[in-house]
Amino acid sequence: MLGILKQELGIDKVPHFTTIRQWVLKRGYTEIMHRTFEQAKDWGAILDLTVSIGALKCLLVLGVRLSLLKARDDLTLTHSDVRVLGIYFTTKSSGEFIDESLKNAEKKIGHPFASLLLDQGSDVTKGAKTYCEGSKKTIIVHDISHKIANTLEKKLKNDPYWKQFCEHLTSTKLAVQQTIDLAALMPPKLRSQARYMSIDVLMNWVNRFQESKRAGHMNSISQERLNEYFGWLSVFEPHIEDWKQIVSIGETVKHVVSTRGLSQKVYNELENLFSDQFPNATTKVIDFIDAMMNVIWDEVEQLKPRQMALGDGRVIESIFGKFKQSISSQLQ
Repeated sequence: MLGILKQELGIDKVPHFTTIRQWVLKRGYTEIMHRTFEQAKDWGAILDLTVSIGALKCLLVLGVRLSLLKARDDLTLTHSDVRVLGIYFTTKSSGEFIDESLKNAEKKIGHPFASLLLDQGSDVTKGAKTYCEGSKKTIIVHDISHKIANTLEKKLKNDPYWKQFCEHLTSTKLAVQQTIDLAALMPPKLRSQARYMSIDVLMNWVNRFQESKRAGHMNSISQERLNEYFGWLSVFEPHIEDWKQIVSIGETVKHVVSTRGLSQKVYNELENLFSDQFPNATTKVIDFIDAMMNVIWDEVEQLKPRQMALGDGRVIESIFGKFKQSISSQLQ
């Protein structure tokens, strides 16, 4: 294909495929940075800062028309719902950089943003607050997935049983990964970063293990061998049931907020839902429910009685993830 390009253009040297990809990326970047959008007051911004673009840090600002989401009565965001309002690079992030980038993105919609959805990174938060000082009607909302993860970390990090459980997971993974008969039962690897964003993966593994054993799928393995490598699970059964419920609560909050947004009405409905679903919950589960409701209230108390705000920013994480999968490390 590149040989044909050489012949048609009459050039001496065939361009490397990475050069062509660079042209495409630069063309797309130029078009994004010079594009304008509908001038409206209902634009919400979702922003995130990544540090994995070589020596540069990249701020991505996505925009979404809140009125369009309300009209369809489903706030679940996909790539087609958002518009790239700006991509900004810096070697050193700061609140001033975030503020200036938001003001630049604001020019494309003609009005200040109605809301800013972000994680709890210090530079992004500082810049968002500075921006809001010049735009009194803009509200700041924090991504619910990060808030759930932070709440889980506070509750589990000092739990001695959770620490022992994670140690057993790690040692069991190392012990069975080279075996023939037990490798398929290997626990998942604990993440070194953002570990509390994926606790559901650990509980899902426990569920699959327990269900497979009950269904008789492990009958070909001697009970003695199972006890040798996985007998420790029975010791943690009471705590595992609590952790399953805690993870379930977090997933419920995430689902409700992603589909219906944040509002005082949603807060009240979640409060009633958890009262009905967990009437005989343990102290540990009740404590997590209380902490989770406090986290949600921190966001909705700034809203008017019928006001709604986006609370789920996973779409921007998905865009960054898609970029990392599709681009070679040479072009980062």
